[in-house]
Amino acid sequence: MKFTWFNLMPWPYLPEDFRQKNRSVWVDIDQRLFDPARSHEVYNTYMDLLEYAGTLGFDGVGVNEHHQNGYGIMPSPNLIAAALARRTKDAAIVVLGNSIALYNPRCAWPRNSPCSTASPAGGWWPASRSAPRWTPTIATVRSQP
Repeated sequence: MKFTWFNLMPWPYLPEDFRQKNRSVWVDIDQRLFDPARSHEVYNTYMDLLEYAGTLGFDGVGVNEHHQNGYGIMPSPNLIAAALARRTKDAAIVVLGNSIALYNPRCAWPRNSPCSTASPAGGWWPASRSAPRWTPTIATVRSQP
């Protein structure tokens, strides 16, 4: 059994009355609730926690993307994984859930589009070209030796 430490990076400064005054924390959250001055501290704290988890014996450190909302402010998991790759050494860096719509928007179209050929990895690829041999949807960027 392997254990991965995972953090969505939620925004810690939502007001106490958030649930009463807002419909959702998910998609339509008011951008004014985000404080760019505080975000520097928040991102550094979360990066420190992810790096620290790598020293505690976890098999992996998990990162993912939740479209910039109060529930998760992690930007591209690829960006966070790249930053962690330099600062961790023993734990795998596990990218959970790259959005195909953000990294290959052409292939986020419906099945009857030019992306009508299913790849073995589960993504949709243009019928005009072959599917890649490997597509990271849940991928280990670096694993333990």
